[in-house]
Amino acid sequence: MTINPIIPIWVMLLICALGVFVVAKQQDNAALARRTIIIALLFIINLRIMAPVGTDVEVSNNLNVLFVIDTTISMLAEDYQGETQRLSAVKADCGHIVSELRGARFSIIAFDNHARRLIPYIEDEALTLETIETLQIINEEYSRGSSLNVVRDDLIQSLESAYRKKDEKRINILFFISDGEMTNLDKLKSFTGAKKFIDGGAVLGYGTREGGYMRVVNKVTGEKEYVQDKTKTPYVHALSRIEEHNLQKIASDMGIDYIEMDQQANIAGKLKEIDQKLLTKSVPITTYDDIYYVFVVFLVPLLLWELIDLRRKVFP
Repeated sequence: MTINPIIPIWVMLLICALGVFVVAKQQDNAALARRTIIIALLFIINLRIMAPVGTDVEVSNNLNVLFVIDTTISMLAEDYQGETQRLSAVKADCGHIVSELRGARFSIIAFDNHARRLIPYIEDEALTLETIETLQIINEEYSRGSSLNVVRDDLIQSLESAYRKKDEKRINILFFISDGEMTNLDKLKSFTGAKKFIDGGAVLGYGTREGGYMRVVNKVTGEKEYVQDKTKTPYVHALSRIEEHNLQKIASDMGIDYIEMDQQANIAGKLKEIDQKLLTKSVPITTYDDIYYVFVVFLVPLLLWELIDLRRKVFP
């Protein structure tokens, strides 16, 4: 047995003590006993008593996996295996990586105008998958162009922080995910500062050399419409192409492989390579179920009795 109180026990004790003080003034012994039992049941229900029901196996390993994901508008380009959005493919592939590396600690950094740490290193697979699935592209109105440089410092800081915890003997894996576009005239900075903190991983490139158009939802009409290239007159649909030379340069700087992602199978070899480095352990975890409903069964008729008694006194 274990407990998981809804309201802190000391707070509930104060509430129940006040309740007992109030009902103690009752002259009717039956009402006094009934209300005392109601208070006791409420206290017990609040404890949220849980009974063991079985054992699950929790798998953990020695991996730290950092996803760095491009969420600029160009990731909406519809050129993955035909007309699929790049971001949709990214979500599916990241979900596959998480399932293949089950038991790792995962962290996610997204970047567009700025870099944002969405989750720190955690072992919560469900939260990691949920965070990936809910990734959103920056609104076109706020976009200031694409630059891979905006994430460099946060990426290095995150990797270094994990690397410094060497007492845990963990392996640091990085997946840098982007189409490589830089549209704000920045010159690509060096990512070599990250190299010494990385034990493996890859730069994953999405998009095609032919390029794809991007569609966003018009806030007024609610309809999807193509992003326009406003550097030309008249406007034309903006075309986004993968810029592999940027991605290859980043991969080279960090000492990891560059993988062009036109199908999920392309990552299989890398995942197998990482799997060979794993030290996996399985820990039995006891699972519990709430049993408060047992006490509710006794509480409900007492509350009905109390309601009937109150009604009889108010409306004799």
